[in-house]
Amino acid sequence: MKNKIKLGLMYAFFGELGVHNFMEKEKKIGIINIIISLLYFFAAIGILLLTLLIIGLFSFTKINNYNTSYISVQEAYLAPKLFEKGTGFWDGTKKYENIVLDTKTGLPAEFYAPAVSDLKITGKDYIDSTHTYGVGGYVVVKNTTNEEATFYSYPTTFTSNGNYTVTIIPYALEGYQGGELAQYAVYLKYRNTFNGMIEYILLKDYSKDYSEYIIDISYVLKLRGLNEVDNASIEFKILPSVSQDFSYVMFKQILFNANGNVNNYERLVNEISIVDANKSLLLGRNINGEKPNGYWSGTANKTIHSVEVTKCSFTYDTYERPYGNTTKEYAFSDLEVLRKKGYCDYDILSDGTLDISSFEVLNEEKCPILKINEVTYFFITGHKRVKIVTCEVNGYLSYTHGTDNPVYSQPPKFILGTDQRGFDIFTVLLNQIIVTLIIILVILNIIYILLILIRKIIYICKGFGYLIKKNNA
Repeated sequence: MKNKIKLGLMYAFFGELGVHNFMEKEKKIGIINIIISLLYFFAAIGILLLTLLIIGLFSFTKINNYNTSYISVQEAYLAPKLFEKGTGFWDGTKKYENIVLDTKTGLPAEFYAPAVSDLKITGKDYIDSTHTYGVGGYVVVKNTTNEEATFYSYPTTFTSNGNYTVTIIPYALEGYQGGELAQYAVYLKYRNTFNGMIEYILLKDYSKDYSEYIIDISYVLKLRGLNEVDNASIEFKILPSVSQDFSYVMFKQILFNANGNVNNYERLVNEISIVDANKSLLLGRNINGEKPNGYWSGTANKTIHSVEVTKCSFTYDTYERPYGNTTKEYAFSDLEVLRKKGYCDYDILSDGTLDISSFEVLNEEKCPILKINEVTYFFITGHKRVKIVTCEVNGYLSYTHGTDNPVYSQPPKFILGTDQRGFDIFTVLLNQIIVTLIIILVILNIIYILLILIRKIIYICKGFGYLIKKNNA
């Protein structure tokens, strides 16, 4: 009986092959047992490889320590970078085409200037709307009513001895948007200081004369015996169309001028004049409904035609803004921290002045400050103290994520770029892969345990079946 029990247990724990050797190899391993053994082997190998892979990936993410938690707007949408800037491939730059050029700066509008290179003008667009970076165009004054419409300048003062003139440069474009070129007249509108009434002086009678002309306002005042008029404007009166839905007048420029010594000269020339149609029509009332200097009003509708917008193409280094050298202000206490850490050194003179020329970088790998540009002081009981220090800094060494500690010890390279939150896409993907692999590892461990249990159950069942068969024999 004991031998039978021993034989059954041997069968259960050492497998059928062991029992067959013990029983003079009377039985061979079945196909099911072979399949389970192979699955058992591959599950063990899979668990081992996945464990090693997870450890490796986890270690890689910790070594790189790239941002995957702090939302950083300046680091958002950085281009993939593996090589240094200038290689033209995988170097953190982006190619931009058909971008609006700011003609004042000569650079792409709303792009960080130091990051722009290979700038080329690609063309010009002409649009019938105002544009922040547009230039020129023509003011279109529409009369869409059946009555006379008005268009007048921001009020100012004119005198008979100020040599005040206005140069009017109309533009005759027939059939604009299906309308009709209007007959118009030009008036000097002002408020009578004696009775407070609004009065008008005809400067140019109704006509369709669209040639350039100059009106001598001071000469007109002399003829009327007026030395000065206040709250005065140049007003255009526009007749309605007879045959079309609307009539219109176009102006390229309306230029005021006067003696350079009059009080309102600068405002006349630079604000009230329509020098650039686009710029003038960009002016709007503020939140209180107040009109800014240079705002032209009236019952007519104002619009614009043929504003010039310049387009360009360029290469943009997405890493320059967050990590390039820049200017930064430090509180003196922060500067002292860097000094105590041994990153830099400087001298404070006996009168409390920080000697800029004495500043020295002691640890280039740790000190974010390259040089001191300016120092702001304050006084306490007559003693001079440093308040703010304006410095030129190393961009990546001075970059922080909401703390006083710099994030990077060397210029970062995100091989897949960053997302809208500023997170390193490669590290985010690795973290997701790690989570996925951990889930697979858990499943494999469960399968491994189940295979062990199934194998043991099969061995036990076959062992007792073998014993029963022997007993019956």
